Amino acid sequence: MCVMYIINELVLGNRTLGYEIATDKEIIEMTSKQLKDALKNVKDIRGLIIDEKSQELIFDKEGFYTRNCMIKSHINQLKAKVPEESIANIMYVVTGMHNEGSEVLFDVISSRFARESISEDKLKALYEIGSISGGVKIENNKILLAEKNKKTALEKTNSGINVINNVGNTEEKKKEGILSGFSR
Repeated sequence: MCVMYIINELVLGNRTLGYEIATDKEIIEMTSKQLKDALKNVKDIRGLIIDEKSQELIFDKEGFYTRNCMIKSHINQLKAKVPEESIANIMYVVTGMHNEGSEVLFDVISSRFARESISEDKLKALYEIGSISGGVKIENNKILLAEKNKKTALEKTNSGINVINNVGNTEEKKKEGILSGFSR
């Protein structure tokens, strides 16, 4: 199954037309109805969930740590959906991590669809200014990655980075997502 990440919301005036979604190989667009149907059919889509009461699409704050996303209202016109949360005009979704030698790098997709690997320091700086829209959160100087069936915390120590698995309670784990291939 292909993991999909919500990158941008497409709007015309005040009306949501749909969403731009990144997969491993391509960028696709879905209307809100298509996205709701896909989420109901347990598609592996990260960033939004369906609110149980209103049946509307909302940020997946608990499972994928989505804080914000970019709104695309015209060609190359992007702005933050929650402007008070971000001072930047570009956002990143964290999709994974890997090691290059002794350095841990985080894989991201930007709101302009660039795929990059960034360092821990850059990730923390981007998070602080609100440019990380989802996939990770930082609490008490620990990086918490959204991961399928568990939370993983990276704790920097003098001897390197320790991985702490299964952070959080069982109810939260049912809703959580990504980072396949994460191993230490």
